[in-house]
Amino acid sequence: MSVLVSQNSRLRFPIGISDYQQLREGNYLFVDKTAFIARVVEASNPALFISRPKGFGKTLNMSMLKCFLEKNENDLTGIFEDTAIWTIENGAYQKHFQQYPVVSLTFKDIKSASWEDAWIIIKDRILTELKRLDEKYDLLNFSSQYRVRNFITLFEKNNPAYFKEILGDLAFILHRITGKEVIILIDEYDILLRTANKNDYWQEAVTFFEPFLSSGFKDQEFLSKGVITGIIKVATESIFSGLNNLDVCTILSYEFYSNFGFTEEEVKELLQLTNKTEQLSVIKEWYGGYQFGDRDVVINKNLFSEMKNMATLYNPWSILKHLESGKKTPQPYWLNVNSNSLIRELLREKFSEYGDTISSLLQNECFSTQINQNLELQDIKRFPNAFWSLFLFFGYLAVKKTEYRGYRTFYHLRIPNKEVHEVYVAIFEELFFEYYENMDAVL
Repeated sequence: MSVLVSQNSRLRFPIGISDYQQLREGNYLFVDKTAFIARVVEASNPALFISRPKGFGKTLNMSMLKCFLEKNENDLTGIFEDTAIWTIENGAYQKHFQQYPVVSLTFKDIKSASWEDAWIIIKDRILTELKRLDEKYDLLNFSSQYRVRNFITLFEKNNPAYFKEILGDLAFILHRITGKEVIILIDEYDILLRTANKNDYWQEAVTFFEPFLSSGFKDQEFLSKGVITGIIKVATESIFSGLNNLDVCTILSYEFYSNFGFTEEEVKELLQLTNKTEQLSVIKEWYGGYQFGDRDVVINKNLFSEMKNMATLYNPWSILKHLESGKKTPQPYWLNVNSNSLIRELLREKFSEYGDTISSLLQNECFSTQINQNLELQDIKRFPNAFWSLFLFFGYLAVKKTEYRGYRTFYHLRIPNKEVHEVYVAIFEELFFEYYENMDAVL
């Protein structure tokens, strides 16, 4: 069984809970994704970037990694011993349990209108993590002994320049203190960058982030594993210019395909647990349809083929919300959790150019395009493949088929399910009424 539930309490759905320890100790339902830990540990590249749409479990998986790997004075065996990671390969991964110093930062929900306001939040989160690590390892004292950046001074500085190499400094000092290689986890890195692009402080954000990430992930001899998550990978020329060593795993990559989102087997278990097995077909129609992976198929010129090995996944947020509601009729829950502002803005500006394509999508048709896995945010409005790539990585489109034309790959995209279809309808209705309101004003 991959769905874990407490035998001594009522069924509790973890809506809005992304802290692994809180989820398990609170006896919430848990769809076991701990095999993700093994895949990270076994990854040949120590530096990983993983992109998934919002609501697919990125933050929970990062919290799970931290809980399992971080050296802790409290024994957390109880929240892992019933999971897959505890028994995989006869318990081989238990040797990694609570063994490493971990640096963990999130840039989730940083949506400030100015760089000055954004920097206040960024600095606060870095300093909060420094204080947490200082309590565990006496960082402030050891930093002066080992002649690295004196962390005490950082509490007094308000200049981003003082923080640009903090990840590298932390990796060095934690290794010297513990004798262990370091784990670095950066969650939802791109939220700030997308906000910066929208609010005209892109250059300030990039100037900080490029050396900040490079110091921790690029040629870092004290790094055991580093994981960065987000929705999109910003183009190499800007934020990742110093990070050409990253192993990039997008929704078009087969790696980690089942570690984010719910598989059909997991959905079946959930429906059986809640006595709703008869709803499988409608659940699939409403919340399924996502396909992650790019395993090879036979390649011939102009060959059109199904991607047979792609895994179909379900939106976990919406599945849990639907089961918690107890309703028979599904609702578009993702419409409420996912920010549609960027999509709405793009549709409004490009309606005349892409309106026919979107109309065909609403009729459950597909269209083909190339996909850019390294997006330059400032070019999204100029290039069609960047425009549709953004929609794909945000989860507003899904791959149905792939076509190979010589050495170029074209993806046939569609709206994944009824829930996302409702998002398009809602935005189109808004644009429709705006159009007629403007017409009335002219007349």
